[in-house]
Amino acid sequence: MRIKGFIFDFDGTVLETESPEYDVWQEIYQEYGGRLTMDDWSQAVGGPPEMFDVVGHLENQVGHTLDREAIMARRHRRIMEITRDQDALPGVRDYLETAKRLGIKLCIASCSDRPWIVEHLDRLGLTSTFEHILSMEDVQRLKPDPELYLLALQRMGLEASEVVVFEDSHNGVAAAKCAGIYVVNVVNSITRHRNGKEADLVVDSLAEIPPLQLLEQLEHPGS
Repeated sequence: MRIKGFIFDFDGTVLETESPEYDVWQEIYQEYGGRLTMDDWSQAVGGPPEMFDVVGHLENQVGHTLDREAIMARRHRRIMEITRDQDALPGVRDYLETAKRLGIKLCIASCSDRPWIVEHLDRLGLTSTFEHILSMEDVQRLKPDPELYLLALQRMGLEASEVVVFEDSHNGVAAAKCAGIYVVNVVNSITRHRNGKEADLVVDSLAEIPPLQLLEQLEHPGS
């Protein structure tokens, strides 16, 4: 098959925000005397906020309501402090540059809100690299529902067989496979605990498989 589009998840795929987010929530939980396990956290990575109410989970442990708005503002501020000097994850820029050179369309499809994605992409100098940036505001149902990926295909004007998705989470992998798309699962320290077993290819980093090698495998299988 000839690949005409790459769709990237954002958190944990383009930028390593997954570990910092878990670390920040660990800080907050410890401050209140609560405990956030990796098992609790990892099940909801890449999914909608309602899949795991992290503040509600802490409230249940401490036995009273908390200032949710203040906690979320602190969470955002701390993650930005931690990630502000980070570059895109290994291999990402190579894929983006190769896609541009070959005329492959680029899209972000993320369950995060648009301001969060754009703030990071602006810092990385990558905002204009993507023809489409789809976020939680664009759909009614988030991953593992396939709506985001089906919308991405529609916006890109491509068929599922012409696209590759790059995802770090099991929820994202499930969404992309439900949309009928080939998925590269790029696992990390958080998502490897629940890696998407349905993925077509699992790697620890995009640097493991150069873009031209992946394209060759997909466009000329068995060669």
